[in-house]
Amino acid sequence: MPSGMESLYQLQTLPLFVSGKLPKGSKRYVRSTWNFGNLGLLGGLNLHGELNITRLENTEDATPADKGQLFMKENLESLGLYWGLIPGFKDSFAKPPNAPAEVGVSGSHIPLHAKKLIRCLQPHENLKNLVINGYPGIKFPNWALPNLIAADFTNCRSCEHLPTLGNLPLLKTLSLHGMHGVKSIGTEFYGDSTDIWFPSLEELSVSDIANLEEWSTATDERAFPILKKLTVKSVERICPTLKS
Repeated sequence: MPSGMESLYQLQTLPLFVSGKLPKGSKRYVRSTWNFGNLGLLGGLNLHGELNITRLENTEDATPADKGQLFMKENLESLGLYWGLIPGFKDSFAKPPNAPAEVGVSGSHIPLHAKKLIRCLQPHENLKNLVINGYPGIKFPNWALPNLIAADFTNCRSCEHLPTLGNLPLLKTLSLHGMHGVKSIGTEFYGDSTDIWFPSLEELSVSDIANLEEWSTATDERAFPILKKLTVKSVERICPTLKS
């Protein structure tokens, strides 16, 4: 993203932000144990509506991600966090044939790096729509998002634990796809501090969770009281008749 955009204090619409590295000569380059590229450029912007941040795997150097201050952006209604590109989006930024790989962290450091990064990307509690795609961490953070209406978690293949969503009072649609590390859906997913789980959920889609072995409390009368549409695909270990 262009340098200097952090000075555009009147900018309110920024549907796409491509995460990347700041050059070492940049005034905003800061050396620290955890450095997160150009995400700090978002800090001074009073963004409204929708924001999608892509290529989060590139966030190795420079300004810490919490300087992006997403938790302060009360007018942001929709947030997409993508490790990689938005599905179907063609990368129009041409790269030289011999350009080095852009991935900032590799190997065993990826889950720890991702965990640190996503904690710094916590949105404001006013958020209504959330998409997390390609997150390589093992566990999601516990964010307080009481106004969330729609959530989509896709291709977070290393995640072993689903986020706690059952106590969100306004959540209407939920999609869980490609969560290969998840083996059990239970109390952690539903939460334990409410009388009714998913009180407003109308649509639930669960697919490509091939290693899922247990889905407890799914038939409890306290769960999904107004669910209208349920889609379940590729969860052969608990639903062998649903192979596709």
